[in-house]
Amino acid sequence: RTPNNYIIVHNLGVCCDHIGNDKFMEANRVGLKGNKNEADILNKQATDYLQQAANYFEKALVFEPNDTTLLFKLKEIYLRLLQNEKAAVIEEKINSLK
Repeated sequence: RTPNNYIIVHNLGVCCDHIGNDKFMEANRVGLKGNKNEADILNKQATDYLQQAANYFEKALVFEPNDTTLLFKLKEIYLRLLQNEKAAVIEEKINSLK
């Protein structure tokens, strides 16, 4: 169950984002050394963590829908996950706040 508190869901999103990015970096290092199977596993883990981060940040937006820092981070995650339509919606929201 997702907590119903902005600070908690935001911080959970930040943690998942950091772990996901670390996993991607590790996958790149392992892949460069020629271990494709391990790199694939790490990339899958990274993607899962980034999706969790997106879910938490989406929940945080319920509390703070105009938080541009949060919107930029969510857009970045969507792009990394190749969820371009969702990224475009966030970009429109960001532009509407300017």
